[in-house]
Amino acid sequence: LREYINPLAKGEAPPAAPFNAYPLIAHEHALSGSPRRTLWVVSDDNIALEWLRAWTSLKNADKRKYEIAALVSWGVIPYSNAPADKEKEYQRTRAEFLIQSNQPCTIVASVEGLSQFIATDGSTGGSGMLLKSGSRILRSDLMSFLGGGGYAHTVPVTRPGEFCIKGNVVDVFPPDLDYPVRMDFFGDDIESIKTFSHETQRSIQAVAEVRLLPLRPETHNLQEQIAKLIAKLKKSSDELPPILSSAGANLAGYADVYPALRRCSAIDKLWKDSVFVADGEAVLQRLTTIDNERKYLYERGEGRYRLPPADLYAPVDKIEAFLLAAQTVPLTGDAKDIPLRDAPRFGGRLGLLKEKIAAETGKQFYYLIESEGQRERLSAAISARADQIISLFYPHGFETEALCVLSENDVFGRVVKKYAADKNISKILESYTDLKESDYVVHVNYGIGRFSALKRMKVTAMVQGSAGSPADRMS
Repeated sequence: LREYINPLAKGEAPPAAPFNAYPLIAHEHALSGSPRRTLWVVSDDNIALEWLRAWTSLKNADKRKYEIAALVSWGVIPYSNAPADKEKEYQRTRAEFLIQSNQPCTIVASVEGLSQFIATDGSTGGSGMLLKSGSRILRSDLMSFLGGGGYAHTVPVTRPGEFCIKGNVVDVFPPDLDYPVRMDFFGDDIESIKTFSHETQRSIQAVAEVRLLPLRPETHNLQEQIAKLIAKLKKSSDELPPILSSAGANLAGYADVYPALRRCSAIDKLWKDSVFVADGEAVLQRLTTIDNERKYLYERGEGRYRLPPADLYAPVDKIEAFLLAAQTVPLTGDAKDIPLRDAPRFGGRLGLLKEKIAAETGKQFYYLIESEGQRERLSAAISARADQIISLFYPHGFETEALCVLSENDVFGRVVKKYAADKNISKILESYTDLKESDYVVHVNYGIGRFSALKRMKVTAMVQGSAGSPADRMS
């Protein structure tokens, strides 16, 4: 890895590497030399969260600590006035704090997240609450922190962002941990802290400490700004987003109005440290796509209060200049005859994997498998040594002439999430541009059909009346 890390440390371009190797390269770069601040830019939220998950898993595996975060979007379709996606809201809140803190950290940002304003009025999540086994904390303070920080009380705890109280036991699932934690109290003293399985509710191992961070930005101090904005809009007949119509009691729509309520700045004004762009072509293309999409969605949102894209999002030309000034790391693409390349993918066909192992006897194979069941299945199928199968999440593997690292996704195909996905529109459709020809769609007026194209259409009053759709139509 030194061939890749040393140039990065000097601000130079490393040798070309497959995209899938860069989460590991970024992890080792963060831990080499003196502590540093580094921003990695990828094309979309899903990739950014995969990188973050890989870093978290790598940190847990080798016991080396450094601050990480993902600057992603709020997880809502622009101008939908929907509540933010909880996981993305948490990660963004944490990233905004680290960007402004000046402490050493490694952040991965999606284009969506990078192009949204960052609140600079001191209301980001901060360092949260550090709880240690043997320490003392008023349980009332802990409950107040969890409730005010956006954690949901559920029994039992099964998903990130949930907590529950059972007598002297408090369970919490911080989104940046792979497993929830269980704290046993004696009065206000923490007797022990253990991780546990959210599936079986059984304890896994004891931990010395756990840090809890707010899931969302603090909004209780925005009442005055909300009242002023509502007063300003009294004469308007536009429908207000829930955060305004409820005077801040309902936070749905926060992502669509917060620059009008808070002091904000763009990333190019706040980040003056190292920036690396992975897949520059895809990143710049994504910036153009989301800019066009935001303009389109703004134009079709008549009748609702909405900020123009120029007020809601950072200037596209500034973000583009920020990206072009960064160091774009070279990728190998689909090349096969190079020292470091993508690992093959077997999609559950373990017979093919066994054939590769038999054909390449001089090569060392390692398997990064997060699921216990899949580790057992693989061990039985290929008779691997215990040290070859590592409990670790990594998106996709890579190989050299002497080494092959395969992820769970490479060996078994699609990795099933450890918990069920929210039934939320932001999970179902991140972007209108994600629709592909022949995808099934449900139009609000025309029912079920197959998607062909999304076009902006000029219509006359007569056509508008007969079609029943003033500005758009999906065919």
